[in-house]
Formats: sequence, structure tokens, C-alpha cells
Amino acid sequence: MRLEPWELWFRKHRGSELARIVVRLSEVLLARGVCTADDARAVPLRGDPRIRGGAMRALVHLGIAEMGEAVKSTSDTCHHRPIQRFILLDSRVARMICQRFAVDVLDLGPQEIKYAQDAKGQYLLAI
Repeated sequence: MRLEPWELWFRKHRGSELARIVVRLSEVLLARGVCTADDARAVPLRGDPRIRGGAMRALVHLGIAEMGEAVKSTSDTCHHRPIQRFILLDSRVARMICQRFAVDVLDLGPQEIKYAQDAKGQYLLAI
């Protein structure tokens, strides 16, 4: 059985902090069609903050998103400087990564996967 590039990546990084952030950013992309480093900064970390940059690069590497124009950051951490916007390219891969995470890492059955809407209107995996 031949695996797709995203499946190989997922197997390599399954359960890692990097995979968790890529899944979270994929959820944001599915809900809004775009994401920025501000969305990555909103994810609490249990490790090195450079993982967030790796997650943004992984989105492009996996073909989930492409780099768009620069936009003004909404973050005080970034001092409201311009940051890169990422645009959803392949919703199928983004959805599959979110589902594989729910099934393989969270041990949820496909029928147990639920989505919830947060205060900003984003649909996220309900854990």
C-alpha cells in the first residue's frame, strides 16, 4: 500500500508537539481559509517555541497551505509588525490530518469526532 506524503509525515510525527500544532492550524485553515503566526502563538506549548515556526513550514511542505501576502499582526508579542498569511490549498489533506489525529492519537472512533465552535467562531475538534 502506497502512502501519501501527509500520511508518511503524520506517522513520523504522530503524537508530537509539532503534529499537535499542525493539526490545530489545519483546523483554523478549515474554518477560516487562512491562518497566521498569531494563530500558532495562540496554541499553548509544552516545549520549544520554535516548534510553531516548524508547524507553519510543515503546512506548506505538506501542501495544505501556501504563503500569501503579509498582514499586520494582532499580537503585542510581535509588536503588530507584518507577518505572513497562509492560505488553505488542500482542504482534503487538512481534514484528513485532523481526523487521523482524533482517531490515532486521541483514540476516538470516527463517529465520536465532534467539532465545537469557539468564541471567535472557529470550528475546532471538541476534546
